[in-house]
Amino acid sequence: MTAENNADLKTKIAVLEERLKQNENALKHQAVEYERRLVGLNNEARRLTDMQNSFVNAVVYELQHRVLSEKLETLKSTVEKRPTWVMAFIISLLLMTIGVIIGFIFK
Repeated sequence: MTAENNADLKTKIAVLEERLKQNENALKHQAVEYERRLVGLNNEARRLTDMQNSFVNAVVYELQHRVLSEKLETLKSTVEKRPTWVMAFIISLLLMTIGVIIGFIFK
């Protein structure tokens, strides 16, 4: 090997070492960026899970709605079956109670 070849090889080695350093730095920066994005995704996943837990499941909603509707229909049919004189009596009792309360207030 000649001195010229030796110098040329040293230059090529220096260039390759510089490229290796640049690649290592790029990998470090890429790892930091991946970690940053992963933290963001984990936070978003946690936020979505919390949000889902605050909503009522559709099956539960439908079941509760059906139960309430049945109770309402039962109450409605009970009220409709009462004779009107019973309703009038209940209303008159309520009005008398309100009158007594007003009487005590303005006494």
